[in-house]
Amino acid sequence: MINVSGGQAQVNISNDNSTLNATQNIQVNPSEIASLITELKDNIENELKNNQSIKNILLSQAQFIADETDDEKPKKF
Repeated sequence: MINVSGGQAQVNISNDNSTLNATQNIQVNPSEIASLITELKDNIENELKNNQSIKNILLSQAQFIADETDDEKPKKF
């Protein structure tokens, strides 16, 4: 069986009746994520000046994302 997944490819190969367990840890830079969320919020503010309802929904979702990134155990979706 060959299993390729994720943005960073991992290939697991096993044959016959063998069992293969693998863990892939992807490290992220929290300050880079915070910067991207701030940039997203700024873009929402700038691009949706004339559409308050959609702007509020998107800013709410951006804040939800920011809160989840700060959480020690974020929700899985």
